[in-house]
Amino acid sequence: MGKKHRRKRLQAEAAAREKTPPVSPDTAVPEKKKEKWWKVEGLPLAALLIVTVVAFYPSLDNGFNWDDIALIVQNESIKHLTWDNIKSMFTDGVMHRYIPLTSLSMAINYKFSQLDPWGYHLTNLLFHLVNIVLVYYLIRFLHDNRWVAMLTTILFALHPMHVEPVAWLTARPFLLGGLFWLAALLLYLKYTRGSKKGLYYGLSLLCYVAGLAASTLTVTLAPTLLLVDIYNKRSFKIKDQLDKIPYFGLALLFGMIMLGMAEKHHTEKVANSFFDGVLFASYGLVSYLYKLVVPIKITVFHPYPDRIGDMLPLYYYISFVVVLGVLALFVYAFKKNRYLFFGIGFFLINIFLTLKFTFLDAYGTYVMADRYTYHPYIGLSFILVLGLLWVKDHYAKTPKFLRSAILPVFFAFSGLLAFLSFDECKAWKDGETLWTDVINAYPDARVAYNNRAVYYYERNRNQESLADCNKALSLSPTYLDALTTRGLVLYRLGNYQQAMADQNRAIELNPNYHIAYNNRGETYRVMGEYDLALADYEKTLQLNPNYFYAYNNRGIVYLEFGQYDKALESFAMAIKVNSVFTEAYVNMSIAHFNEGRHQQAFDVLDQAIRIRPGHVDAHANKSVMKYKLGQHDEALFNINNALKINPNVGVNYYRRSLVYKATGKFHLALQDAMKARQLGASVSDDYINSLR
Repeated sequence: MGKKHRRKRLQAEAAAREKTPPVSPDTAVPEKKKEKWWKVEGLPLAALLIVTVVAFYPSLDNGFNWDDIALIVQNESIKHLTWDNIKSMFTDGVMHRYIPLTSLSMAINYKFSQLDPWGYHLTNLLFHLVNIVLVYYLIRFLHDNRWVAMLTTILFALHPMHVEPVAWLTARPFLLGGLFWLAALLLYLKYTRGSKKGLYYGLSLLCYVAGLAASTLTVTLAPTLLLVDIYNKRSFKIKDQLDKIPYFGLALLFGMIMLGMAEKHHTEKVANSFFDGVLFASYGLVSYLYKLVVPIKITVFHPYPDRIGDMLPLYYYISFVVVLGVLALFVYAFKKNRYLFFGIGFFLINIFLTLKFTFLDAYGTYVMADRYTYHPYIGLSFILVLGLLWVKDHYAKTPKFLRSAILPVFFAFSGLLAFLSFDECKAWKDGETLWTDVINAYPDARVAYNNRAVYYYERNRNQESLADCNKALSLSPTYLDALTTRGLVLYRLGNYQQAMADQNRAIELNPNYHIAYNNRGETYRVMGEYDLALADYEKTLQLNPNYFYAYNNRGIVYLEFGQYDKALESFAMAIKVNSVFTEAYVNMSIAHFNEGRHQQAFDVLDQAIRIRPGHVDAHANKSVMKYKLGQHDEALFNINNALKINPNVGVNYYRRSLVYKATGKFHLALQDAMKARQLGASVSDDYINSLR
C-alpha cells in the first residue's frame, strides 16, 4: 500500500506541475534584483536593433515597386508640401485607401529625398526599429519577464513575413499605423495601472486617431483593448467599460470611411460562393499559422488556386477543419489558460479583417498577403515563447538534453529568420526581381507574368514583355490584363493588326472593359482610322466617364484634324477629372500655340511644370515653341532642362541640334545630331551633311 500511495502522490505532483501557468513572471528565469537596466535590457535590445538593421539592410538599395509608382512617383500631391495638398490628403483617398498621415510622411520624404528611393526605404526601416522597441515594452507590460519580452520581440523583429511592410513603400501604413497602434495600447495599459489616468487615456486616444489616419486597419485596437482587459482580469461592469466607447466610435467612423474608399476602387472581383469565401479565409489563416515556424513561400503575391472541376484543392478543406480546431482551442483556453486565450485572441482579432472572405472582400487577385501578419504575429509569438519556456522549465517529462537545447535552437532559428529576411529584401530590388520571386514560388501565377511583362514594357524590353504576356495567356487564355498588355506591346512593335486582335478579344470577353476600347482607339488612330478611334474613345467614356486618358486621346485626334476648339474642350475635361494629369496640359498648350495664342500656350506649360517639374515633354515642347518663334536662347535653355531630366531621349538631341544650327554652332549641332541618331531618333543623311 505504501508504494501505491507514493506512486499516486508522485503522479499528482507531476499533474500539478503540468497545470502550472506558463512561465510566471517570478519563476520563469531567475532575475537578479537591482540589476542595471542598460545591462540586462538595454544592451540586448540594442543588439537586436543592430541585427535587424543588418537583416533588412538590402532594402535600402531597392527602388520603387508595383504600387509605389502610383503612390509616390506619379502622385503629384506629395510633391508640394502646401496647405492645400495637406488638406486634400485628409479629405481625399489615395489608391482606394484613406491614409492621410502616411501620405504626409511620403510628402516629407519627397521634401528631403525627391524621388531617391533610399530616403523612403530608410524611413520604413526606422519605423520598424521603433516598433521593435514598442513591442518589447508591450510584452513587458503584459508579462513582466524580460526573457519572454526579448524572445517574443526577436521573432517580431526578424521574421521574413515582415519584410514586405518594410521593403515595400506602399505597405508603410502597416508600419506607421502600427507605431501609433502600439503606442495607443501601451498608453492604455499605463492608464489602467497607474496614476495620471486622464493624461494617459487622452494620449492613448490621440495615438489611436493618428494610427487610424495612417492605416484604417488600426480599427482592431478597440476589440484588442477588450481582450487586454480580460487578460488583466479587469472589471467588466458597465461603468468600468465606458472608456471603450470613444475607441469603438472612432473604429466605426474610420471603418465606414475605409468601406467607402474601397467601393470606389474598380478592380478584378473574385466571384465565389459564401462557403468558398470561408475556405479562402481558412487557408489564409492556417498559412499564417504555419509560416510563423515554417517560413516558406515568402513572397509578395499568393494567387487564388485553380479549381479541380467544381472543387477547390483538398488542402483548402483541411484548412477549414484546422480552423475549427483553433477556434475550439480558443474557447477552451478562456477558462483554462489566459495566456493561450490572449495569444490566440490577439492573432484572430488583428488578422480577421484581412482574411479573404469573398462576402466581405470581393476585391483583389491574391488569397493572402505577408504584410497582414505584422501585428497579429505578436500574439502568436508571445504564446510560442511562453510554450517553449514552459517546456524548458516546468514540464516534468522534458529530457534534460532538450531543456538545455531549447534556447540555443531558438537563437539558431532566429538566425535563420534573419538570413531569410536578408535574402527576401533582395527580391524587392525592382519589378523584375519581385515578380521573378513570385514566379519561383508559384510557377503558374498568371498575374506575376503579366506584371513582369508590364515592367519590361515600361523599359522598352518589348520581346521579354511579349514572352511573359504569351506565358500568362497560355496559363489563362481569357486573362484580360495580359491581353491588354500584349496589345500594348504589339502596338509599340508596329504589329497593329495583331494588337487589334487582342483588343477585340478583350472586348469580346468583357464588353464593358473600357480600357480595351481606349487601347483599340489608339490603334485605330495610328492606323489613320480617326472616325473609328473617336467612336472607341466615346465608348470608353460612356463606360467610365472619369477615364481621363480617353479625353486626352480624343483631344489628340482633334488636334490632328485641326479642330482646336474641340481639342481644348477634351483636354479641359481630362484636367477636370485629374487636375495633375500633365500630359493634357502639354497637349492643350499645342492647341493654344497652333491657334496663335502663344502666351496662353506658355502659361499652360508653366502650369504643367509647376505640377511636375520633371516632365520632359513640357520642357521640350516649350523649347520647340520658342524655336519656332525665333527665341533661340530660351529654346536652348528649355531643351537643356529636358535633357538634364532625361539624357536618353534621342529626339531632344535632334531638337537641340536644330537650335545650335540656327545660331551657327554647326559643330555642336553635328554632335547632337549624331547622338540623336545613336539613341534611335530619325535623322536624315541630308541633315547630317548640311552640318559638315
